Amino acid sequence: MKELIWMRHGKSDWNAAWTDDAGRALRPRGQRAAATMGRFLAAAGLAPDRLIASHAVRARDTAEGARVAGGFTASLEIDDGLYAANLPAALDLVRRQNDELGRLMVVGHEPIASGIVATLSGARVAMVTAAIAVIDLEVEAWSAVTAGCGRLRLFLPPRPLSAALDD
Repeated sequence: MKELIWMRHGKSDWNAAWTDDAGRALRPRGQRAAATMGRFLAAAGLAPDRLIASHAVRARDTAEGARVAGGFTASLEIDDGLYAANLPAALDLVRRQNDELGRLMVVGHEPIASGIVATLSGARVAMVTAAIAVIDLEVEAWSAVTAGCGRLRLFLPPRPLSAALDD
């Protein structure tokens, strides 16, 4: 069995200076949520073996914030195609993983985040900013990932954890 953790980027700052959409940074609230979710994943024994994020600043910073706060040993990898990916391209990213990898975490954007969860597990969730979805995939090889092959084990937005995990 493989595990996929899909996370939507944290709350972005629409008032900060940016020249294009990919350049939008996180708000302080988004930074705190990323750290909160990283600490939660570590405490739950869900540290990823591989961590991939979109090249957009808000996704990159969310992934890095979660990685550092959670003490993940996986380095952050940037996938330039994830920012504008459609659902088939996002699924291809998952399918291209090395089979030695057990748990993959991807930090990206809507509507792909909700689409991945629905496609793989059939669950309809609102992937609010910094939400995580943990999907158990009933496959032995990443290349075998197909629609309906997963079960949503956990869906969690950051708000319920904020008081308990934020410093």
